[in-house]
Amino acid sequence: MTVVNSVLSKYQALVEEHTGQFRPQVDTLRQLIDERMKGIHEAEDKILEAESVEIKKIIHALETDARFLLSTSEFKEFVRNLQHTSKSSSYSLPKDLVVKDPTTWLLTEVELPICLTGYKNVSDPYAYDDERTHNLYTHCISLSIGDENCSLAIEYKRIYGYDEVREYSWEGMISQCTYEVSDLTFGLNSKSGNKKRIKTLIEEVSILVVYSILLFTLKPTISMLEYHSLPPEKYLSWSVEPEICEP
Repeated sequence: MTVVNSVLSKYQALVEEHTGQFRPQVDTLRQLIDERMKGIHEAEDKILEAESVEIKKIIHALETDARFLLSTSEFKEFVRNLQHTSKSSSYSLPKDLVVKDPTTWLLTEVELPICLTGYKNVSDPYAYDDERTHNLYTHCISLSIGDENCSLAIEYKRIYGYDEVREYSWEGMISQCTYEVSDLTFGLNSKSGNKKRIKTLIEEVSILVVYSILLFTLKPTISMLEYHSLPPEKYLSWSVEPEICEP
């Protein structure tokens, strides 16, 4: 028993020596990092405020008339990319639409503003799809064109259990939007030979709405440090996870 007590005492002494020698160094390093990150955050505060102001301007523009996006290079690139991705999607956009310059879309001729308001990102952890319960993520937004109003709920992701994730493609979300706005007339008389024109307008506004969601989700880009200290490889075997017993 004396031998065991001696061994334990020596081990405990080594642990205390190790802690006393290296813990202060680690704590000092952590403090230095915290102070340096605080300085970085203080320095970037001005530009973050500027980013926030610009995001508010973008949101205001979307609420006033989202068609300002039609002439932007970013939206044009988004539409061009749909030419390629829609080929492998179950929902294919009309080719003559995605190859066309958005500034020449029929949407530019609509006399009423295209207003997008009240964006929310909604999660339902108890959604059910006739098979399984899952966590459903949805973009919710209101679309107004003159006296016409639509409350849109566009699903973008489902999570089943812990590791099965199903994400909707852009085309899938555009397809949902096309269905949800199918009753819009854009101020046109649907009984006066305008059905084809209205159909094209619905497809155009659906692409515009889905792209706009990207802008509603913009956030200022805060600098973050992600660092995980790993022990030398020869010590990794000391931290082996316990084995899982087979049933």
